[in-house]
Amino acid sequence: MTFDPTVPSSGSKINAQFMQLRQNFATSNSLYGLDHYSWNDFTVSNRGLHRLVTLIGQVIAPSQLATAGRIYTQNNVATIPAVTRIDPYYKFDNGSLGIGLSAPVIPFKVFAAFDANQNTSTSSAVIPGSQIYQSFNVNSISYIDSSFSPSLNLRTFTVSFINNLDNQVAGSSANYIALVSQSTPSPASIVPSIFYSQNHKNNSIQIVIFQGLIPSSVIISQVSFGIITL
Repeated sequence: MTFDPTVPSSGSKINAQFMQLRQNFATSNSLYGLDHYSWNDFTVSNRGLHRLVTLIGQVIAPSQLATAGRIYTQNNVATIPAVTRIDPYYKFDNGSLGIGLSAPVIPFKVFAAFDANQNTSTSSAVIPGSQIYQSFNVNSISYIDSSFSPSLNLRTFTVSFINNLDNQVAGSSANYIALVSQSTPSPASIVPSIFYSQNHKNNSIQIVIFQGLIPSSVIISQVSFGIITL
């Protein structure tokens, strides 16, 4: 016996449709419990509250409303054929500054903060997890010893991703925004010369630190970066 939206029907007696009514209640409670705590959950205070929110990926973005925003998910393949990933978006209302726009809710697809204190040519290794302070979609961060130049205080790090950023062959070039910053140089009054990224791939990126004539003893203790893409 499954859910029957025609029960109870007009003019019917309760005792004649009793079993179907019970089934309707049971089915409703079961379906409601997929994303919510069911009405008979063991913890009374949880009943009716969300446990998660499941959003079916839309083929096209929803229309905008006059005075309300909309959160939805959409498969990026609709606008970016190389990316088949369902991401969350926010649709601005008709009267907002973002009129007509849909903004990604999670624009950062990779980010990390790590210890960049790898300033000798013998420091060629994968940076241990204890020196990666925050990260998302990062498989490993490696120091490239051959890139070290004592006279220029130049260091290069390769970051490999857990999940590729598109559906192209792993290692393919990719277009995305990479934001790189420093944290807590020592002494604080001395600022490194240049931070930049290079070799943007769909499965990795390189972070380069160039401090020029600043003494090698004055180095950065932490580097942070984030990659933004649809």
